[in-house]
Amino acid sequence: WLGWTAPAALHYAAFATISLLAELSHLRAMTTNPGAVPLGCPPPPGTDESKSRVPVCHRCEGYKPPRAHHCSQCNRCILKM
Repeated sequence: WLGWTAPAALHYAAFATISLLAELSHLRAMTTNPGAVPLGCPPPPGTDESKSRVPVCHRCEGYKPPRAHHCSQCNRCILKM
């Protein structure tokens, strides 16, 4: 073995690049705020509570925005679940 061949160097560079991007993506997912709904958050101003049903989280017992889900780890509703 006298050194790197061109295909081996190309495969190594591709693997190193993809690995670095995966690590950075994982780090960003760990450190980014998922967007927790504040406790006691009121419904939006345009919502008429008497005519329509306002979505309520059964665990938080607070307003649950559309596409939000309850997280059992945080014990809060999360927007970006």
